Formats: sequence, structure tokens, C-alpha cells
Amino acid sequence: MQIDRNLHLPLYFQLKELLLNKILQGDWKPGQQLPTEEEIQIEYELSRTTVRQALRDLVLAGKIHRQSGKGTFVTQPKIQEGSESYSLDALDFQEQGVELKWKVISATHVSCSDQIEKMLHIAPGSKVFELKRFRIANDSLIGFVVSYIADGFIDKIDLALVEIGGTMNYITGIDFAKCTVERVLEALPAGKEEVKLLELTYGDPILVLTRILKNSNGIPIEFFRGTYRGDRFRYHIQTLPPQI
Repeated sequence: MQIDRNLHLPLYFQLKELLLNKILQGDWKPGQQLPTEEEIQIEYELSRTTVRQALRDLVLAGKIHRQSGKGTFVTQPKIQEGSESYSLDALDFQEQGVELKWKVISATHVSCSDQIEKMLHIAPGSKVFELKRFRIANDSLIGFVVSYIADGFIDKIDLALVEIGGTMNYITGIDFAKCTVERVLEALPAGKEEVKLLELTYGDPILVLTRILKNSNGIPIEFFRGTYRGDRFRYHIQTLPPQI
């Protein structure tokens, strides 16, 4: 496809479709940097305004994204997990051409903060088991998660499982079908910690998921906080009855 000035189609639209085809056909790979606006302008003999409008439409469509001071890049496909993710197997993602991995940063007992005491309903000064991991897709870092396990459930942790399966795969001997889970999902701008951990720039979009897992008696087992790159991750909520 080339720019055809005889067509009754706006030039910016033709350019957008041309650039989109390069992405869809694999000429430009996910994460690859695009030519500059000036280079595109020269190659297709178009005005800077036309080029900018075409690129803006691709940004709005989520096909490309801009990084301040670095350039414009093809957007990586988003990894989807959902409320049932504890049962997901790596093979589910491999069928989509995605290899998901965990990388353990630390697994140890720590003195918990006021927030963790409150979430796990434990006494001040208590120790909990803390598990920190990176979420990796196709060798690309997409998230950072921390899990806290109340002391009474330490024996349910299987450290051999912390790098496989879903976010709760490492918790064994518990009937999840009888558990309850409270989740909160927030969209936030990246701050100092996220910039450092997830290789972002200040203000980039992140998704923060917090979760409290409780057993059939309503006793908290785990408090989880996952921070994910907004350009690489989405959270799927299963179909629920409408609520008024």
C-alpha cells in the first residue's frame, strides 16, 4: 500500500493504514522504535501535520505509544489475567504466543506494617511471610507483586511453586472454591518506586490490584498487591449480573 493522492481518502488516514499494516504484518515488531516524524514526512512526502495526525490516531488506537525524550514505539501486546487467574496454566498463554514467568526477588519473614496488620487482622508487631516477585512475559517485565501470608497459614506455602502458575498457585491445601476474595483495581500514574522497578518514566500509566483472600470462616489468609505496567497488562472481570 502506498499513498495515493488521487483517492478520495484523507492523506493522514492513508498514512495511518499504511503504518498500521507494517505493525500487523510484523514489519515493525512490538517494542520496536518507529522512524521519527521527520523521517516519515520525508519518506512519504507529507506535511508534518498529516504525519502527526496519523500517529495520534495510532496512539489512540493503542497500537503505538510515545516515550518522552526517547521516541515512538510499537505497543507490546497486553497480557490478560483475571479473577480466576490462580488456576491459569502457562500453557494457556503459550497458545497465544506468550510465555509467562515469575522471578522471585525475596521470600522471607518480616515485621508487618500497620496496613498489613489491618488487612490480615493480626496483632501489632506480628511477623508475616512476605513474597516479592516480578511478572515477566516473553522476557519483558510487566509487573511487580508482593504477597503477605498470615502466620497461621505459613504451612500452606509451597516454595517450589512460587515461579509457576497463577498468582495464588504457591498456596496449597486450601479449597479456593470455599474462599472469598476482595479485590480493588486502581489506575494510577507511575511514581518513584514504579519508575525504578518497572522501567517506566514518571506519570506512565500503571494498574494496581490489591486482593485479600479469606478462608471459609472469613479469616484472612493472604494480602496481595500487584503493580503492573498499564501498557502491557489488562485485568479481565468475568461476566456478572448487572447491579443497579
